[in-house]
Amino acid sequence: MAALIGVGTIAALVSPEPAHPPEQPGSFLRRAVIAPADEFLARPRWLLILVFVLLYRLGDALSGGMANPFYVKLGFTKLEIASVAKVFGVVATMLGIAAGGAFAYRLGVARALVAAGLIHAAGNLAFIVQAYAGHDLRALTVTIFVENFTGGLVSAAFVGYLSGLCHPAFTATQFALFTSLTAVGRTLFASGAGWLAETLGWPAFFAASALAALPGIALALVLADAGPWLSQPGLRRRSASQ
Repeated sequence: MAALIGVGTIAALVSPEPAHPPEQPGSFLRRAVIAPADEFLARPRWLLILVFVLLYRLGDALSGGMANPFYVKLGFTKLEIASVAKVFGVVATMLGIAAGGAFAYRLGVARALVAAGLIHAAGNLAFIVQAYAGHDLRALTVTIFVENFTGGLVSAAFVGYLSGLCHPAFTATQFALFTSLTAVGRTLFASGAGWLAETLGWPAFFAASALAALPGIALALVLADAGPWLSQPGLRRRSASQ
């Protein structure tokens, strides 16, 4: 695991450094906190953007948090779950992240958000099939693969979106704000997932989780032009021309 962390470190070191924006005047507190907040709050539809950041991963927050309790309830042992998740799950996540990056590059981040969101919501059907299949290791392998692939897909598109929202002069503060807000939303919305699963039953719960993703996908359509390049395909080509 330590060696794998080095991959990202080396990639950062060999990548070209982007041009730095002019230094902002004022104290450190103003440059690091106040000015980034002022810049974001001056944007049109800033409140809608924050609502989108909260809601986009709502379906994932519900279903993802209950995946392991669901598997255990079906009679799978922790060893069986780990054996599948740590092999097929890891591979599926990497493939999903790669596919999400390709989506963002070819379609533009806004369209990638919509496509990835719909695919991830449809991926909840695997949980429903698993609920009826019961203790079936082959079905579990498919379910975990679908869960991790679609999770990686939607994560890559979402991180690309959040990155595009950040002003170059305030990237660190604004990206930290957006990712923290996402984490708060996932924790808040997932807190009632256990009660919801017990009330609805597993198949209906995962169907409801898929429907819960639709408001965020709808907001992605509304906010397609909320960033400077979010709706444009071929990000690398555009960046090079600039």
